[in-house]
Amino acid sequence: SSSSGGSMVLHSTALLAIVSCSLGLEQSTAAWTDPCSEGGTAPALDHSVFGEVLRAHVRHGSVTGITTTVANYGALRQDPSRLRAYMRQLCTVDVATLAPRDALAVLINAYNAMLLAIVVHYNPAKSVLELNSRVPEGTIWKHKFMTLGNVRVSPDDVEHGFIRDGGYAARVGMPGEIHVAVNYASLSCPG
Repeated sequence: SSSSGGSMVLHSTALLAIVSCSLGLEQSTAAWTDPCSEGGTAPALDHSVFGEVLRAHVRHGSVTGITTTVANYGALRQDPSRLRAYMRQLCTVDVATLAPRDALAVLINAYNAMLLAIVVHYNPAKSVLELNSRVPEGTIWKHKFMTLGNVRVSPDDVEHGFIRDGGYAARVGMPGEIHVAVNYASLSCPG
């Protein structure tokens, strides 16, 4: 469920470190579409939708001898509709009206959903950094891939503008520890 005693639940499953598994598929040349541009009213926020995505596509595993949490991007790429549905719920959520811990959960889930969606859509062979040349800013960290609370945001906006750098992580007393919660779709992350 999305709430527990009126408090939102963080569904980043043990704060997963995502590993890209391209499965030899071609990179997508299709333009990225923000789920919020699909029209209609954004549904109410329900973190269980993201929890379903993670339970269906993330497992404990081993990559190059490192035990980690592994996302099956190939399977998620087959049907990203639940991931995009969760991202649509974030279109109009007003983070400022939430309790700090609830806002932090929303922001962490938004960041991780965005990175999952980026890898699912673009299918980089080894690293999300391969995508830097595909966005006008020259870095995926600055490209505004999604809408959060009626504002277009980039991964950097969410991580540094809202979570870290004196944001919600500091408000809940976790300024340094929070880096483990946001994942760069990389075996070396958190770093």
